[in-house]
Amino acid sequence: MKIEMGESLAATWLKHIKGCVLVQSNWKASPRWEEHNMPEIERLVAEGRDFFGDLNVFRGADTATQQLHLAECDVIGLSCAGGNYVWRSVEIAFHENGLQYGNRY
Repeated sequence: MKIEMGESLAATWLKHIKGCVLVQSNWKASPRWEEHNMPEIERLVAEGRDFFGDLNVFRGADTATQQLHLAECDVIGLSCAGGNYVWRSVEIAFHENGLQYGNRY
């Protein structure tokens, strides 16, 4: 099993700094879960497609549902203090030569 340095660092940060009691790396949503807030999610995906244009950041997913099934969260954690539950997620992206998304910014 390969250990990703960035994911390991993020998991440690969630555990020791943010106080998460549960931390999971490489998390994916179950395809059996019910979908909630789909109109809002569809709107956000459409905005992302418009913003990034022909860069194909959604890797061919035609719908938000397909995107959710393809997506993976590098590290996710749950903290609970005083009866309040807070989900935290971290996406790690390191590219030695930059993300190379073009001159959009």
